[in-house]
Order: sequence, then C-alpha cells, then structure tokens
Amino acid sequence: MEGEVVKELKRKIVENAVERFSAEKKSKHGDTGVMANECIQIFFVNSIDEMNAATCVPTDPVFIQFDDDNGKIYGYKDLKINIYFNVNSFHSYVDISFQSKKDDGKGITDVKYWVQNLLGTESIDKKVFIDTFISEDHCIRDALSSGLIIRHYSFQDINSESIANIDINSTIEVVQMNSSCDSSRLLYNRFSSLIPLLIEGGEPVDIDDPCWGIYFAVKKIPTESGEAVYKLLGFASAYQFYHYPDSSRLRISQILVFPPYQRQGNGHRLLESMNSLAISKNYHDVTFEDPSDYLQYLRTYIDVLRLDFECINSEIISNLKKANRSKSIEKILFRPQPCVVEAVREKLKLHKKHFLRCWEILIFCNIDRKNKTCMDKFIACLMERLKADILGKDTSTNGKRVVKVENDTTFVMYKCGLAGEKAEVIDEEKHIALQESLDQVVEQRMKQIDEIAKKVFSMGFKSLNFDLKY
Repeated sequence: MEGEVVKELKRKIVENAVERFSAEKKSKHGDTGVMANECIQIFFVNSIDEMNAATCVPTDPVFIQFDDDNGKIYGYKDLKINIYFNVNSFHSYVDISFQSKKDDGKGITDVKYWVQNLLGTESIDKKVFIDTFISEDHCIRDALSSGLIIRHYSFQDINSESIANIDINSTIEVVQMNSSCDSSRLLYNRFSSLIPLLIEGGEPVDIDDPCWGIYFAVKKIPTESGEAVYKLLGFASAYQFYHYPDSSRLRISQILVFPPYQRQGNGHRLLESMNSLAISKNYHDVTFEDPSDYLQYLRTYIDVLRLDFECINSEIISNLKKANRSKSIEKILFRPQPCVVEAVREKLKLHKKHFLRCWEILIFCNIDRKNKTCMDKFIACLMERLKADILGKDTSTNGKRVVKVENDTTFVMYKCGLAGEKAEVIDEEKHIALQESLDQVVEQRMKQIDEIAKKVFSMGFKSLNFDLKY
C-alpha cells in the first residue's frame, strides 16, 4: 500500500513540474497571439430566431492582415468574434466573447476598436440590431426602386434545381445603383464592410466617382399583400475607362455573391448582365481586375458558349484543316485571323487576350479527344504556343535558343539581344530547369482547359470531333 502511495506522490510531483515548466516556457516566449481568421465568424440572418438557432451556418472570412501584427490578436483566451448581418438591411452586430484577458508581453488588442475599423462603421448594439428586422424590412426595396434594370430573369430562366423552395412567381433582376439616391448609397455603405471580409485584398469603391458603377443582383418574392419582398443576392462593381479616340472600356473590379445565395447561378447572372451592359452601351471591350481562379473559370466557360456562332465555327474548321496540312508543329499555334479577333471584340466585347484563351478551349472541344495521336498534337501545339509567349515570339532572332554543342552531348541556351548586345549563355542544368517549368505551365493549362471543356459540354455544346493528324 505504501508503495502505491509513493508512486502516486511521485506522479503528482512530475505533473506539477511539467505544468511549471510549460508555464515558464510560455512566459518566456510571451503571448503568441491568435490569427483573426481563427476567431472570427460571419452569420447572415433573417430573424432573431436564426441568431440563436444551432442550424445557423457561419462563414469564415478571408485572410485578414493587421497593420504590424501579422494578422494576430493578442491578450485573450478563447476569443470569439461573431459578426451578424441582417440580410434585409445589412445592419451589423458584433458579439465579442472570451474566457479571460491578460497582457503576456504583447499587450492587449483593442478588439472592439479593431473590428470597428475593419467594418468601416460602428457596430450597433444587440437590441437595436433586433429592431432592424422589423423597422428596416423595406430597406432594399427603397434602395433599388430608382435603379436601372440591366437584366430580368423570370422563373423559367432560373435553374430551380439549384434553389430550394423557390416560388414560381419569383424573379431575379440585376439593377444598376442610382448613385444620387441616398437610400442606395446607405445600403452600399452598410454591406461594403463585407468586402474586406469576403474578398481577399478587397476594398470598397468610391461611389462619388461617376466612373464607378455598382450593380445589384436582387430577388423579388411576391407576397399575399401584393408587395414583393426583396433579397439582395450580391453585387458587382465596374469602372469605366476612356478608350482612344471616342469610346470607353469596362473593367470589372469585384463580383461578390453573398454566402447564403452562392452556388445558385447568381454569379453567372451578374456576369451575363455585365456583358449585356457592355454590348448595349457599345463599350470597346470588357476586362477584369485580378479575377480569382473561380471567377476566371466562370467567365471563360460563359464566353466559350457565347462564341458558338457561324463565323467562329467556320474559322475553327479552317484552323483545324490548316493544322493537318502543316508539316511543322512550330507553325501551328491555332490563332484566329485578326479580322475574326476584331469581329468578336465588336460583337461580344471580349478583350483579345481573353478571346485567345477561349479560342484554345474551342479548338480542344472540337477535336477528337479520345484519339491519342490527336491529343499529342494538340499538346505539342500548346507547348509551342506557350514557349513562344514565354521566350519570345520570334525564337530565330531575338528571344532564347537552344543549341547542341559539337562533339559533346550537352546543350546551351542563350538569349539573343539586339545588334552589339552580348548573348546570355544558359547551361544545360538551367535549360532543364526551364523546360521543367514550361512542362508545369503546360500541365496546369491543360488541366484548366479540360475542366472548362467538361463544363461547356455539360451545357449542351456539340463537338466536331475533328481528327488532327501528323
């Protein structure tokens, strides 16, 4: 019995020693802080009941960078920051809770002040927030009533399979904000606090600048009283640039669909509406400011489908036949004629660079992809095109060359400069590294092409199944 007591006493002594060591180690290193993303959650709620419901699904923010603290908050244990947005008015309420707070060498972050700066406005208290579910239920309708409708979608235009409990009388509209309307400006200022939370590197735009346009996607749900309930689904912002000599080009800056309405085709509708706007206003073309990978994917497959018309199909067949007549892979870059590029820009407002990406996918969609020889030729052509883009269009003059050294098994790559310039010699090791990098670029591009092609075919695209031959 005594032996067991001694053993238990020794165990407790060891445990206490470990605890003291851990405490001393933590004190020595100070407070390591907590990443803001780890303690912030965003909730979109329609009523007070949803605030308290266990089924209320939170949204995690994108990476949030503090000024000098690497995105960290200091001085708190078990910190939770829940940010609630009323989807009927976009008022926000912030609930901050923690078990304890203590300065362990890095100070104590003023969380309330920081959140206020992050949201760009002072959060209202809980009682006022709850009152907004009733007092501000007409907020969105009032804000958008004076806006210009860019595009209208009836029930038949809406993919009902992607939207649960849809009313057959519901409609979706994309509406341009009336910047002179006070209620519209107020609504934008409220939900603009979501931009840095949900768009990485995103910032609200200056709505006082007349070149900026804000476009709302809104769902109208009829009621028995005859007045429709408005739900703001998302928005897009775009800037109008001057284009010499007498036109403008539209640059889309942000597209955000709010989390409760994502994966329901609303981003697609916003993009369609921006394209319709560009055509109706006869802009020179449409470009994007640093689009995300998903937005680039969405934009590309939409535009590939838009390119399914006679002029394009004839040019594709001409390109494929020309590829079969050519004896040199290097000369097959699958480029449309300049007149076709200009015709597409004029008709669809596609920027040249983006059109050429879509063109490459159209070629891929129209060849016999089950034929290995056909696919090998396409990949070889893609490799040459990317090599030309990366190393220079004319690899026989300026640009880079690979030359076999006589009486040796090695190669050198050198960059040709202008007359009188010294050539840059690159040894075999660097050449191998460059080739591996190029192979990775081709592999990544093929993956993108294949993913978009699958989506295009799922939307009913019909392939020519053309056979490319060596």
